[in-house]
Formats: sequence, structure tokens, C-alpha cells
Amino acid sequence: MYKSSILLFVVGLTIVLGAALAQGGLAVFTDQATVPGNTFSSAACFPGDTGLLNPTTEAADTGGDGDGFETTPTNAFADGGTDPNYKAENIDGEGDRHRFYNYGISIKSACAITGIEVRLDWWLDDTAGVSSMSVELSWDGGTSWTAAKEDTQETTAEHTVILGSSVDGWGRSWSLAELGDANFRARVTSSGTNPRDFFLDWVPVKVHYGDAILTTGLKSPSAEAFDTGGDGDGFELNPTNAFADGGGYAEDINGGTAETTCNTANRDRHRYYDYGMSIPAGSTIHGIEVRLDAWIDFVNSTPFMCVELSWDGGTSWTAFKSTPNFNNTTEATYILGSVDDDWGRTWSSTEFADASFRVRITDVADGSTRDFFLDWVPVEVHYTPP
Repeated sequence: MYKSSILLFVVGLTIVLGAALAQGGLAVFTDQATVPGNTFSSAACFPGDTGLLNPTTEAADTGGDGDGFETTPTNAFADGGTDPNYKAENIDGEGDRHRFYNYGISIKSACAITGIEVRLDWWLDDTAGVSSMSVELSWDGGTSWTAAKEDTQETTAEHTVILGSSVDGWGRSWSLAELGDANFRARVTSSGTNPRDFFLDWVPVKVHYGDAILTTGLKSPSAEAFDTGGDGDGFELNPTNAFADGGGYAEDINGGTAETTCNTANRDRHRYYDYGMSIPAGSTIHGIEVRLDAWIDFVNSTPFMCVELSWDGGTSWTAFKSTPNFNNTTEATYILGSVDDDWGRTWSSTEFADASFRVRITDVADGSTRDFFLDWVPVEVHYTPP
């Protein structure tokens, strides 16, 4: 009796499932590639990458003698393997630049870009002198470019280098539209001190993606304290004015003896903290930005500001990041760090709690009579929740 009931149940369930599948009511999937577009999963992102994508268009850029990879540049559209004759050639190409684009990048709209890799398969005719190959990326059709990443390995046989990584945004946060064929460009520059011939076999791109990267937004401090260093009083006038944008400014008058580097106890330093950040436990921290709205009384004495971050209440500190030399006697904004800059360490969400996180500013000048002004020192953290 029991066996008969179980058999009838299984048969019935099979019929129901078969009918549902026939009508498109159920879908069985194991990864993003098999998920139909009309299922509930269309609002989710399955982390992954595009694989290596080939360019389909190229153009010489300005620079050098202006012709880029002048011989068979389209050979860099695909991997020629070990065939030494399958290559784009840049003859006597010191300073030449060439664009590759139309990579056909397609990523699900629910995903965020976590990193970009560019692969170069390249070599030289000779290793005399100093030669290198570098890459920049554009997000607006070639009007603007990221900082360059460079490979300095010199070989006379083909070698492969990967520039960027799965968590490297090349210093910026990318939108999906910026990776479209109308906008995305990879620019390859050949550099050298001797007349050299540069050979390029392949320049594919791989884009990594995952769940959307979130941000805390700009968070203001609510506590401050002068630190040791210099004359020992940090921003001695109205330091709390740096808690908010506008409404007055903090001032550091004659901030110590003459110095030219961040790593000094001879210049005034000041801590800002209690930023009130709430980041979910287990989040992955991608980058930290510190904003300084600051200026100087006079632009001589090579003045600038340095920033360190602490994760343990001020016992330990990251390496310094510094602004350019101030050339402004009115307020200007400086951003230290970026959406993918972790300041040289792996952070946990708890290290941004008020008991732990600190920002320390050092005012540097090679004269002792400079006055520094600070209007605001907010922090923004970029992260992916667990």
C-alpha cells in the first residue's frame, strides 16, 4: 500500500514538472550562461569575467613619428601563437602610440566592474638601450585616459605580460556604458632610449565583474585632536571647522621647522576621527578616498599636505599619500586614494568603526612661516557587501 502511494506521488510529480517545463514555468540552471533572461535571476549578478576579448579596430595615435604600429597592425587582433611572422610592427618606434578598440564587451546590467586586465604579447628586435611597452585605457572614446601601466621586460622573443588585475579598476570606477565600443579604448605606447623595432602579437582585454560596489558616501569627522610634531598644536585655530563643508576653516599657523618630506616629526600633525561609518560585517573593501579642501597663505616654500590612515586607534598607520605642491591661495579640492586604492593593506569592516579609524594630516613646507587652511576632511569608502 505504501509503495503504491509513493509510486503514484512520484509519477504525479513527474507529470506536473514536465508540464511546467513544457510551458516555460520552471527553469533549471547552474550558472549565469544558462539562465534565461525572463527568470528571477535577471536582477542578480553572477561574479565572473568576460574571458579574453579581441579588438576589431585599430588606429595610429599622435606621438613619436605618428604612425604607431605601421606594419600589419591588425595582426594584434588575435593570438598568433609561436609564429614569429604573425605580428604588428612598429619600426624605430620610440614614443609611438596606437589605439585598439571595439572589443565587443557585454556584461549584465546588474553587475559592477571590479577589475580590468590587458594582455600584451610583445618583443623587441634588440635589447640595447632601455625599452618598454605601456597601456592606458579610455572611457570616453579617447578624450580622457587612465594612468599608464608599463612592462619593462625586454626580450627578443615573444613574452606575455598582464597589466591590471581582477581587482584593479585602473584608478577609477567604471560604468558598463564606458566599456561599450563607442567609448572604450586601449592605447599602447612604445618607449625607448635607442632606435628599436617593437613587435606586438596580441592585445586582448579581460573585464572582471561582480556584485555592485557600494559606497559610504562622503562621511564627515566629528572628533579631532592635535598630534605630536612641529610646534605640537596641529590646526590650532578652529580645528572643528573641518568637520563640515563650508562655515569656516581650520588654520595651522607656522607649522614647524623647514622640511620637504611627509615622514617627519618636525611638522604639525592633526588627527580627525569618529566618521560614523557603518559597513556590513564581512564586506570586501575596495578603496578609500580622503578629500582635502585646503589652501595656503603663499605658494612659496613648496607647501603640501600628507595623509595617513590608522585602523587601530592611531597605533599603526598606512604609508603616506600626499597632495601636489599647493599653488593655490584660495580653496581647492584634493582627493587622495581612489575607488580601488586600499592604501596598501586589506581592511575589515570593523576597522572603520569610530574606536579604530583615524585620519592624520601633516602640513609640510621647506620654510617655517607658512599658514595652512583646511575647510573639510571627509572620507569615502567603497565596498562590496558579503
